[in-house]
Amino acid sequence: RRKTMQQGLKELSDAVEKVFAAASPTCQQCTGTSIIRQGARKVRHLTRKMVVDYGTYIKYEALKSLEVGGVAVHGQLNSFLGAWKLRGVREAGTPLGILFQRFS
Repeated sequence: RRKTMQQGLKELSDAVEKVFAAASPTCQQCTGTSIIRQGARKVRHLTRKMVVDYGTYIKYEALKSLEVGGVAVHGQLNSFLGAWKLRGVREAGTPLGILFQRFS
């Protein structure tokens, strides 16, 4: 079964929130952590409230553009996915942070 963009964003934001929730208290107090978590929460909120209004909150044209809650993130999402799949998990952290910082 193919996952929709909405489902993928929902799962990614859930995973980011879980990772940072499990981080040490010292890490949770870092400015970067709070900014990324804020972005992940915004994406979680947007992906959960749009059963009927999908086009209002997520605008996606395959291989061309992605806008979530008025924020264009196609390039940032592709950078993250490319790093994750082609270069490995350690290389994916920075693009992931950049992606979710766009929402804060």
